[in-house]
Amino acid sequence: YKFLVICFVLIGIYDSNLTSVAEASLTDGLTGHWSFDGKNVNWRSNTATDTSGFSRHLSLTNMSTSSAPITGKNGQGLFFDGSNDVATNATAISSFISASDATIAVWIKPTNQAATNVSVFNTAGVIADSGGYIGIHKGVVSSFDSVDRIWAYNWDGNEDKVGFTFTTNEWVHAVLVHTGGQLYIYKNGQ
Repeated sequence: YKFLVICFVLIGIYDSNLTSVAEASLTDGLTGHWSFDGKNVNWRSNTATDTSGFSRHLSLTNMSTSSAPITGKNGQGLFFDGSNDVATNATAISSFISASDATIAVWIKPTNQAATNVSVFNTAGVIADSGGYIGIHKGVVSSFDSVDRIWAYNWDGNEDKVGFTFTTNEWVHAVLVHTGGQLYIYKNGQ
């Protein structure tokens, strides 16, 4: 149905106090980071460690300890079966980030065509807020066209969505940026 492989997840907010990009480091504004590398996944407790310093660890549910860990784009990744494998956090993504400025980045390797849905919110959440306010999704949106896409989605009183096409079984880096009331999605840095 909707198989996804996720390798690296980073959630952060832009720090407007920085005067130049040269001053920024990977950890500036970082609010959550899950690498899924072996040392950061505890299969005894079914937990993926948040290495951002905020201890927003993910609970891994219905994941096989033998088939879920896979070689990722950078280090180890996790294979999600598209049926019932999930990584969850008790805190909504929308509370990690500012309502006006947010960045969410993820490496994914889509392995098949997703089901068709009427809205982005109903497609498979790659990393999505349980409240439906912000996230990166994958799927076909019938109200848009019949093409499987990776989508950026944001609800801030208005529904914003933008997507891009991808090649099945190839790694793609997707970055959602919401700033100044505008929503952007970048594919492999462009």
